Amino acid sequence: MKYFGFQFKKIIYKKIVTYFLMMEMNKEKSNKEKKEMTEELLNMGYIEYRIENYKEALSCFNNVIELDPKSIEAWYMKGKVLSVMKRHKESLECFTKAVDLEPEDHDINYSKGLAILLYEYYKKLIKDYDIRLEVAPEDVNLIFKRGLAFEYIENFEEAIYSYEKALDLKPNSIKIRKARMRALNTRNEYLKLKQVNSSE
Repeated sequence: MKYFGFQFKKIIYKKIVTYFLMMEMNKEKSNKEKKEMTEELLNMGYIEYRIENYKEALSCFNNVIELDPKSIEAWYMKGKVLSVMKRHKESLECFTKAVDLEPEDHDINYSKGLAILLYEYYKKLIKDYDIRLEVAPEDVNLIFKRGLAFEYIENFEEAIYSYEKALDLKPNSIKIRKARMRALNTRNEYLKLKQVNSSE
């Protein structure tokens, strides 16, 4: 079964790579070809999402949006993937875009509402942690949780600051080291994306 899945992915990825290479060679691809590739990417994204390969799923839905910026499915599914990855700010942005494209869809509106609640929830947690840290400024657990909350709303600078402060107090903590590295890596990915987008 794993071999079949691997072979299937190879076929789809080969088609995708071929398609984008052809796009560079010929910008005037037919609407039919574009629609077919969009459908294949959506299907691949759904499969990757179901088997919890979230980075691959995200890549598929990003490619769909590149081909068709008005794809409600792609924006909606990208929002769901980002929500699972606890990237709630981006998730909310995707659901908002999907709602703009399809205002009457109940599922999309529900997901947007949930994303707003989560985003506001973590902001409220941060305020609570800050108040509690005034009383116990060296509580490593509180400092670590503060870092997590900032990471979930994608304020990576504050998240990294909190993790580093927690490491100063507990330098041998593997959990905190991993969290700091994750935040650093994600922040660097964001910076790279910004550079690519600004150069286009």
